[in-house]
Amino acid sequence: RLRRNGIAIDVAAYRQNRIDAMSARGPGSASGLRSGGFYQMELRRYPAMDREEELRMARRYELIRWRTQLEVEACGIKREAAAELVRKSRSAIEAELGTRSGEGYLRQCLDELEQLRNLYVEGALHIVLSTVVRYRGLGVDSPDLIQEGNASLFQAIEGFDWRPNVRFKTY
Repeated sequence: RLRRNGIAIDVAAYRQNRIDAMSARGPGSASGLRSGGFYQMELRRYPAMDREEELRMARRYELIRWRTQLEVEACGIKREAAAELVRKSRSAIEAELGTRSGEGYLRQCLDELEQLRNLYVEGALHIVLSTVVRYRGLGVDSPDLIQEGNASLFQAIEGFDWRPNVRFKTY
């Protein structure tokens, strides 16, 4: 039914709405970062997620991941394997599925999954910065901390369960 009705989430419009909301708050109020550092300057382009946004993002991500899993199962992959596969990167999913990943609705699901995953990471980058600031000066270079934090965001997104009353940053 999802495929037949063409159910989709317009991730591009969702991203634009987040940027518009950040612009409406005014410059400088978006992140509360201290000045300095290339990473901090780049972060000003991305609106941080508040609690409500975390929940909205997590629910959307879960829907897209579930829908993609159904499409992967339709390609002949068993349920458990499909559930594990959609937690991987798009290139890993396409490598596993081969030519079957070129099908219309599956391709749309993979596009949305990748776009929303990236949008999710963009909204959570401020968490990485706050952690880097906290652990700066303990013998590990800031770029290494940033790189490890960014990679950890992808793992956290896959493990985050929005149902308990916890914030994403705890993951």
